[in-house]
Amino acid sequence: MAFVVVSDLSKTFISKNQMVIAALANVSLEMERNQFLCIVGPSGGGKSTLLNIMAGFERPSQGKVLVGGHEVKGPSPSRAMVFQEFALFPWFTVRENVAFGLEMQSMSKPERDEVVSHYLDLVGLRRFANNFPIELSGGMKQRVAIARALAVNPEMLLMDEPFGGLDSHTRGFMQQELLRIWEKERKTVAFVTHSIDEAITLADTVAVIAGRPGTVRSFTKVSLPRPREEADPEFVKLKVEVRSQIQAASLSEEEWETDAGGVGRESRWRKFRLFAR
Repeated sequence: MAFVVVSDLSKTFISKNQMVIAALANVSLEMERNQFLCIVGPSGGGKSTLLNIMAGFERPSQGKVLVGGHEVKGPSPSRAMVFQEFALFPWFTVRENVAFGLEMQSMSKPERDEVVSHYLDLVGLRRFANNFPIELSGGMKQRVAIARALAVNPEMLLMDEPFGGLDSHTRGFMQQELLRIWEKERKTVAFVTHSIDEAITLADTVAVIAGRPGTVRSFTKVSLPRPREEADPEFVKLKVEVRSQIQAASLSEEEWETDAGGVGRESRWRKFRLFAR
Protein backbone atom coordinates (compact mmCIF):
# COMPACT_ATOMS: atom_id res chain seq x y z
CA MET A 1 0.00 0.00 0.00
CA ALA A 2 1.24 3.50 -0.85
CA PHE A 3 2.33 5.75 2.03
CA VAL A 4 -0.21 8.45 1.08
CA VAL A 5 -3.56 7.52 -0.46
CA VAL A 6 -6.08 10.18 -1.48
CA SER A 7 -9.25 8.35 -2.42
CA ASP A 8 -12.21 9.79 -4.35
CA LEU A 9 -11.91 13.14 -2.56
CA SER A 10 -14.47 15.91 -3.03
CA LYS A 11 -14.93 19.20 -1.19
CA THR A 12 -17.76 21.73 -1.28
CA PHE A 13 -18.15 25.04 0.54
CA ILE A 14 -21.17 27.20 1.29
CA SER A 15 -20.58 30.81 0.22
CA LYS A 16 -21.76 33.89 2.11
CA ASN A 17 -24.80 34.10 -0.16
CA GLN A 18 -25.58 30.40 0.56
CA MET A 19 -24.36 29.14 -2.82
CA VAL A 20 -22.74 25.69 -2.94
CA ILE A 21 -19.20 25.94 -4.33
CA ALA A 22 -17.46 22.74 -5.44
CA ALA A 23 -13.70 23.08 -4.92
CA LEU A 24 -12.61 19.48 -5.61
CA ALA A 25 -14.29 16.53 -7.28
CA ASN A 26 -13.27 12.85 -7.21
CA VAL A 27 -9.56 13.49 -6.61
CA SER A 28 -7.47 10.34 -6.23
CA LEU A 29 -3.69 10.05 -5.99
CA GLU A 30 -1.00 8.02 -4.27
CA MET A 31 2.47 8.84 -2.97
CA GLU A 32 5.24 6.50 -1.94
CA ARG A 33 7.29 7.19 1.18
CA ASN A 34 10.05 9.81 0.54
CA GLN A 35 8.46 10.86 -2.76
CA PHE A 36 8.54 14.51 -3.85
CA LEU A 37 5.22 15.35 -5.54
CA CYS A 38 4.54 18.76 -7.07
CA ILE A 39 0.93 19.79 -7.67
CA VAL A 40 0.58 22.39 -10.40
CA GLY A 41 -2.34 24.11 -12.09
CA PRO A 42 -4.19 27.40 -12.56
CA SER A 43 -5.59 29.45 -9.68
CA GLY A 44 -8.94 28.29 -8.37
CA GLY A 45 -8.32 24.62 -9.12
CA GLY A 46 -8.41 23.49 -5.50
CA LYS A 47 -4.69 22.79 -5.01
CA SER A 48 -4.45 24.56 -1.65
CA THR A 49 -7.74 23.02 -0.54
CA LEU A 50 -6.33 19.57 -1.26
CA LEU A 51 -3.20 20.36 0.74
CA ASN A 52 -5.29 21.63 3.68
CA ILE A 53 -7.29 18.40 3.68
CA MET A 54 -4.10 16.33 3.57
CA ALA A 55 -2.79 18.37 6.52
CA GLY A 56 -6.01 17.81 8.46
CA PHE A 57 -6.96 21.51 8.58
CA GLU A 58 -10.17 20.83 6.62
CA ARG A 59 -12.45 17.82 6.30
CA PRO A 60 -13.46 16.44 2.91
CA SER A 61 -17.10 16.39 1.88
CA GLN A 62 -16.52 12.96 0.34
CA GLY A 63 -13.64 10.49 0.26
CA LYS A 64 -10.65 10.23 2.56
CA VAL A 65 -6.90 10.63 2.95
CA LEU A 66 -4.70 7.91 4.43
CA VAL A 67 -1.14 8.63 5.57
CA GLY A 68 0.86 5.64 6.74
CA GLY A 69 -2.33 3.58 6.77
CA HIS A 70 -4.16 5.97 9.12
CA GLU A 71 -7.05 8.18 8.04
CA VAL A 72 -6.43 11.91 8.35
CA LYS A 73 -9.10 13.35 10.64
CA GLY A 74 -7.30 16.41 11.95
CA PRO A 75 -3.88 18.06 12.30
CA SER A 76 -0.97 15.93 13.50
CA PRO A 77 2.75 16.47 14.20
CA SER A 78 3.34 13.73 11.62
CA ARG A 79 2.32 16.22 8.91
CA ALA A 80 3.92 19.69 8.93
CA MET A 81 2.88 22.64 6.76
CA VAL A 82 4.96 25.45 5.24
CA PHE A 83 3.01 28.44 3.89
CA GLN A 84 3.85 31.19 1.41
CA GLU A 85 3.41 33.89 4.08
CA PHE A 86 6.21 32.49 6.33
CA ALA A 87 3.81 32.41 9.35
CA LEU A 88 6.53 33.28 11.86
CA PHE A 89 5.87 34.89 15.23
CA PRO A 90 7.39 38.39 14.97
CA TRP A 91 7.93 38.64 18.75
CA PHE A 92 9.96 35.39 18.81
CA THR A 93 13.61 35.08 17.83
CA VAL A 94 14.62 32.66 15.09
CA ARG A 95 15.54 30.06 17.72
CA GLU A 96 12.23 30.53 19.55
CA ASN A 97 10.26 30.21 16.31
CA VAL A 98 11.97 26.92 15.43
CA ALA A 99 11.46 25.64 18.99
CA PHE A 100 7.76 26.52 19.08
CA GLY A 101 6.43 23.16 17.90
CA LEU A 102 8.70 21.31 20.31
CA GLU A 103 7.18 22.98 23.37
CA MET A 104 4.31 20.47 23.30
CA GLN A 105 6.65 17.49 23.24
CA SER A 106 8.01 15.75 26.31
CA MET A 107 11.69 16.57 26.00
CA SER A 108 14.09 18.41 28.24
CA LYS A 109 15.34 21.90 27.42
CA PRO A 110 18.84 20.60 26.51
CA GLU A 111 17.25 18.05 24.14
CA ARG A 112 15.06 20.76 22.64
CA ASP A 113 18.03 23.10 22.20
CA GLU A 114 19.97 20.33 20.46
CA VAL A 115 17.15 19.70 17.98
CA VAL A 116 16.76 23.42 17.25
CA SER A 117 20.50 23.86 16.73
CA HIS A 118 20.57 20.88 14.37
CA TYR A 119 17.88 22.32 12.11
CA LEU A 120 19.29 25.84 12.24
CA ASP A 121 22.57 24.32 11.04
CA LEU A 122 20.70 22.39 8.36
CA VAL A 123 19.17 25.57 6.90
CA GLY A 124 22.34 27.62 7.44
CA LEU A 125 20.94 30.05 10.02
CA ARG A 126 22.77 29.17 13.26
CA ARG A 127 24.41 32.61 13.46
CA PHE A 128 21.00 34.29 13.12
CA ALA A 129 19.46 32.30 15.98
CA ASN A 130 18.92 35.38 18.16
CA ASN A 131 17.62 37.63 15.40
CA PHE A 132 13.95 38.52 14.97
CA PRO A 133 12.01 37.84 11.73
CA ILE A 134 11.91 41.55 10.85
CA GLU A 135 15.71 41.45 10.55
CA LEU A 136 15.68 38.63 7.97
CA SER A 137 15.27 38.54 4.20
CA GLY A 138 12.34 36.69 2.62
CA GLY A 139 14.46 33.66 1.79
CA MET A 140 15.84 33.52 5.33
CA LYS A 141 12.35 33.72 6.81
CA GLN A 142 11.25 30.79 4.68
CA ARG A 143 14.28 28.79 5.80
CA VAL A 144 13.21 29.43 9.41
CA ALA A 145 9.71 28.17 8.52
CA ILE A 146 11.19 25.02 6.95
CA ALA A 147 13.42 24.43 10.00
CA ARG A 148 10.41 24.82 12.31
CA ALA A 149 8.40 22.33 10.25
CA LEU A 150 11.23 19.78 10.22
CA ALA A 151 12.04 20.19 13.92
CA VAL A 152 8.95 18.22 14.98
CA ASN A 153 10.23 15.33 12.81
CA PRO A 154 7.12 14.91 10.62
CA GLU A 155 6.70 12.00 8.25
CA MET A 156 5.27 14.35 5.62
CA LEU A 157 5.99 17.94 4.62
CA LEU A 158 3.19 19.92 2.94
CA MET A 159 4.27 23.12 1.18
CA ASP A 160 1.76 25.62 -0.20
CA GLU A 161 3.58 27.85 -2.71
CA PRO A 162 6.38 28.48 -0.19
CA PHE A 163 8.56 30.40 -2.66
CA GLY A 164 5.78 32.27 -4.47
CA GLY A 165 6.54 35.60 -2.78
CA LEU A 166 10.29 35.54 -3.46
CA ASP A 167 12.22 37.19 -6.31
CA SER A 168 13.44 34.87 -9.08
CA HIS A 169 17.06 34.71 -7.85
CA THR A 170 16.09 33.91 -4.26
CA ARG A 171 13.45 31.47 -5.47
CA GLY A 172 16.03 29.51 -7.48
CA PHE A 173 18.38 29.45 -4.49
CA MET A 174 15.61 28.23 -2.18
CA GLN A 175 14.65 25.46 -4.61
CA GLN A 176 18.18 24.09 -4.46
CA GLU A 177 18.29 24.53 -0.68
CA LEU A 178 15.04 22.59 -0.33
CA LEU A 179 16.40 19.77 -2.48
CA ARG A 180 19.60 19.67 -0.41
CA ILE A 181 17.54 19.42 2.80
CA TRP A 182 15.21 16.83 1.27
CA GLU A 183 18.14 14.66 0.20
CA LYS A 184 19.32 14.63 3.83
CA GLU A 185 15.96 14.30 5.60
CA ARG A 186 14.09 12.21 2.99
CA LYS A 187 10.63 13.38 3.99
CA THR A 188 7.58 12.73 1.86
CA VAL A 189 6.79 16.10 0.25
CA ALA A 190 3.63 17.46 -1.39
CA PHE A 191 4.43 20.87 -2.89
CA VAL A 192 1.88 23.21 -4.50
CA THR A 193 3.10 25.68 -7.12
CA HIS A 194 1.86 27.73 -10.07
CA SER A 195 5.24 27.40 -11.82
CA ILE A 196 5.79 24.54 -14.26
CA ASP A 197 9.56 25.20 -14.17
CA GLU A 198 9.59 24.94 -10.39
CA ALA A 199 7.57 21.72 -10.46
CA ILE A 200 9.94 20.02 -12.91
CA THR A 201 13.00 21.32 -11.03
CA LEU A 202 11.85 19.76 -7.77
CA ALA A 203 9.55 16.82 -8.33
CA ASP A 204 9.73 13.09 -8.81
CA THR A 205 6.18 13.36 -10.14
CA VAL A 206 4.11 16.35 -11.31
CA ALA A 207 0.33 16.19 -10.83
CA VAL A 208 -1.85 18.61 -12.81
CA ILE A 209 -5.01 19.68 -10.98
CA ALA A 210 -7.33 21.94 -12.94
CA GLY A 211 -10.96 22.77 -13.56
CA ARG A 212 -13.74 24.01 -11.32
CA PRO A 213 -14.21 21.86 -9.34
CA GLY A 214 -10.58 20.76 -9.42
CA THR A 215 -9.76 17.26 -10.60
CA VAL A 216 -6.50 15.45 -11.28
CA ARG A 217 -5.90 15.72 -15.02
CA SER A 218 -2.54 13.94 -15.30
CA PHE A 219 0.60 12.62 -13.63
CA THR A 220 4.01 13.16 -15.23
CA LYS A 221 7.05 11.22 -14.02
CA VAL A 222 10.26 13.30 -13.86
CA SER A 223 13.29 11.01 -14.13
CA LEU A 224 15.93 13.66 -14.85
CA PRO A 225 18.93 13.57 -12.48
CA ARG A 226 19.22 16.43 -10.00
CA PRO A 227 20.26 19.24 -10.16
CA ARG A 228 18.21 19.95 -13.28
CA GLU A 229 18.86 22.60 -15.90
CA GLU A 230 15.96 24.45 -17.52
CA ALA A 231 17.88 24.53 -20.83
CA ASP A 232 18.16 20.72 -20.90
CA PRO A 233 16.16 19.44 -23.92
CA GLU A 234 14.49 16.80 -21.72
CA PHE A 235 13.50 19.49 -19.21
CA VAL A 236 11.99 21.55 -22.04
CA LYS A 237 10.16 18.48 -23.35
CA LEU A 238 8.61 17.83 -19.94
CA LYS A 239 7.65 21.49 -19.61
CA VAL A 240 5.83 21.38 -22.96
CA GLU A 241 4.08 18.16 -21.91
CA VAL A 242 2.84 19.57 -18.60
CA ARG A 243 1.84 22.87 -20.19
CA SER A 244 -0.17 21.04 -22.86
CA GLN A 245 -2.02 19.12 -20.14
CA ILE A 246 -2.92 22.37 -18.37
CA GLN A 247 -3.87 23.91 -21.71
CA ALA A 248 -6.21 21.01 -22.50
CA ALA A 249 -7.83 21.31 -19.08
CA SER A 250 -8.19 25.08 -19.45
CA LEU A 251 -9.78 24.74 -22.89
CA SER A 252 -12.22 22.14 -21.61
CA GLU A 253 -13.24 24.40 -18.73
CA GLU A 254 -13.47 27.42 -21.02
CA GLU A 255 -15.85 25.68 -23.41
CA TRP A 256 -18.13 24.78 -20.49
CA GLU A 257 -18.05 28.30 -19.02
CA THR A 258 -18.65 29.97 -22.38
CA ASP A 259 -21.62 27.70 -23.09
CA ALA A 260 -22.97 28.56 -19.64
CA GLY A 261 -22.58 32.28 -20.19
CA GLY A 262 -19.26 32.51 -18.34
CA VAL A 263 -16.08 34.35 -19.27
CA GLY A 264 -15.00 34.43 -22.88
CA ARG A 265 -12.16 32.74 -24.74
CA GLU A 266 -9.77 35.69 -24.93
CA SER A 267 -10.06 36.50 -21.23
CA ARG A 268 -9.31 32.92 -20.17
CA TRP A 269 -6.44 32.53 -22.64
CA ARG A 270 -4.86 35.73 -21.34
CA LYS A 271 -4.93 34.30 -17.81
CA PHE A 272 -3.44 31.00 -18.98
CA ARG A 273 -0.60 32.65 -20.90
CA LEU A 274 0.39 34.61 -17.80
CA PHE A 275 0.36 31.43 -15.72
CA ALA A 276 2.22 29.17 -18.14
CA ARG A 277 5.26 31.36 -18.73
